[in-house]
This record gives sequence, C-alpha cells and structure tokens, in this order.
Amino acid sequence: MRLLQALRGLAIAGCGATARSIIQALPDWHHTIVSSTDSESVLRTAHPFSGQEARVAPIIDARVFRSVRPDAVILHNILQSECPGIGTLRDVPTMYYYHASYSGIQPLAEQRELMDACSSVMCVSRFLADQIGLPADRVLYQPVTVPIDETARPSAPLVVGRLCNPISRNWRPEVVDFYAFLAASHPHICWEFVGCPPDLAERLSRSCGGRARFHEATPEAPLHYSGWHAILFSNSSVTHGYGRTVCEAQTVGCIPIVDKKGGFIEQITHGETGFLCTNLSEFAAALAELSDHQRRRTMGESMRLGAEQRGSPRVWRERFLSWYREHEK
Repeated sequence: MRLLQALRGLAIAGCGATARSIIQALPDWHHTIVSSTDSESVLRTAHPFSGQEARVAPIIDARVFRSVRPDAVILHNILQSECPGIGTLRDVPTMYYYHASYSGIQPLAEQRELMDACSSVMCVSRFLADQIGLPADRVLYQPVTVPIDETARPSAPLVVGRLCNPISRNWRPEVVDFYAFLAASHPHICWEFVGCPPDLAERLSRSCGGRARFHEATPEAPLHYSGWHAILFSNSSVTHGYGRTVCEAQTVGCIPIVDKKGGFIEQITHGETGFLCTNLSEFAAALAELSDHQRRRTMGESMRLGAEQRGSPRVWRERFLSWYREHEK
C-alpha cells in the first residue's frame, strides 16, 4: 500500500514531525512525502524520513499523483493553490488533516476549498473540530513517537525547557521579561531553549542569570525532553489548536506548564498531567511545585498513560485503517 503525505515545509514540531510519526505507525506501507515549500537540500539533510521517498513539488498537480499512484493521501494543512491536482483522485481516499489555521481561529478560504475537495476532514484536536463545526469523531490526534534517554534527566538541579520553531511569532521580545521574572523567583532552575533566534539568545541568557543553554531546532530536538523535568510555553499572541510538544513531553514524563487556552486544555488535567496557567504568578507557582520529587513521579505516570491513550502510533494506526476501509472504493 502506498501513502502520499503532502505538507507545507517540514517544521520540527508540526506537520513534518507528524509525517515522520505516521511513517512509524504504518511500517507496512510505502510512504512518499511531498513538501510544497522546502528546498531539495533541506529535504535531504534536515528532515530524515526513515529512508522513505521525499520530494519537493511547489505545485502538487495530477503529474505528481500519477507518478506516485497512491492508495491514500493525507494533506497536512496545505492550500488549494498548492494542490490543484486533488480533484483527479476520484477513486483514492483523501484526508485533509487540519492542524491549524493560518489566519487566527478560522481556516483560510484556500484551506476550506481543499477540505471540500477531499473525502473527509480530520482535525488534530477537539478544539479545532469545534471551531469548524465538526463532530468529535472527526478528531484524530497526532501520533507521537519520541526517542527516550532514560539516563539524561538529572535528579537536581531542575531543568525547564522550551522548544519552538525558530520563527518570530514563537519568540516575541516579551519572553525576555517573562523568563527574567521566573528565573529571579526560582534561582535553582536551569533553563534550556530549542529554536531560539540568535538575536534573542543573548538577552534571554542574561534574563536567566546565565543559567541558560541553547540548542538548534532539528528533527532530533525531542531528545531534549528526556533531560528536562518540565517544558514551559506561554505566548499571549498565539493560540495553538493542539500542542504536539505537550504530548511529546508527556510521553517521556516531562511536565508541561502552558497557557490555559486552545488545544492545550483537552491535553492537560491541571495538577495531574501538567499545569494550565493564565498569568505569570500561576507559572511561578507551577514551577514551585516541581521541587517535590514524588509529585513529579506521580504526575509522570499519569501523563504517560494519557499520552498513550491519545497519541500512540498504535491508536493512530487503528483509527487511520478504519478511516481507509470506510473510504476505499
């Protein structure tokens, strides 16, 4: 069986990571990854896909589909103008996998057009399904596969990380004051940042009292979860439809401390599988609770169970194959 996955770029913590996990969830399928925005060099060197075929096609037209001859197609959040050939696949099950809007809450018109052209639309969270008026059975949580290094997490000091794509909306200037307050409140915590733009790193290091380390955003970035006690994310200007980094962290017992909004709310039971916060004082209070080793251990066990039920490759595979059987002709 042949699966074609089309996506816009290959972000470390978005559609590209999901595509890699889908490959692992369906090891008995042949996979072709088509990127509409990345260069060939980036595709070859920065985003390995377990030896599967990967190519660049700015326009995914009928010729691309004819060359692959897929048995099923997953479109990860791409636009109608990037995939005009979808209408030629009349006998092939096609899924629009909705990860996020490019214009706030509601999908762009070009996303809507492509959704209408597909066999069905599946959303990565209940939050997103609600936004576009789809029922709960149209929610298909992303599969998550995270490498684990059991020896990486120290007993002390506490290490708190942040992992985001290196784009400006994820690293707004106010993060400097945000971490300055938290670092002053918790002088025992060490901070690590993945994907931080170089022009912000120096200021962040100073705001953290020099207790900060910085790492590049690569496909191997999730390895850092194993060395962190918690992952922290707050961004007043962004509402995430689903937090892949939250599920990845929970899978390896790294406690998420995040904004109380968007898809995060359905991923976290406050105080049991992470912390949902609405202001700076609540973030500081959540960090204070990490000092209790037994509390961290109990939360870790609950998080792993919830992540397995929601985002394991096994669960995703079962749901996908059920979808495929329903739509194959």
